[in-house]
Amino acid sequence: TQSTWGPLNGLLSTRAKLKMRGAFGSMPLDVVPFYPLVTPDVFLMLWIWLLAAGVFFLGAFFVYQVSVARQSRSLISETILAAISSGLLGFGFVFLLLWCGVWV
Repeated sequence: TQSTWGPLNGLLSTRAKLKMRGAFGSMPLDVVPFYPLVTPDVFLMLWIWLLAAGVFFLGAFFVYQVSVARQSRSLISETILAAISSGLLGFGFVFLLLWCGVWV
């Protein structure tokens, strides 16, 4: 007969299997485990690079606002710089929180 525990069959005792069966209630035992799209091993690298890129685009936005005359500014270029900076900083802070252990 095929075991519904797969590779965990040899690792878990009968008592642990019964506890798990009771803990999950009527959930099927052959449920596929969840694998995250981004592994926690790369959270450190992601938050550093995303925040650095976000600060770079924030600086580019600030330089654009200060150096270009008000009459010759373009709303589209301002919006693009602000959106890129905001997105990078937002995702950077999310990965910073995930790296620190605050699961959001």
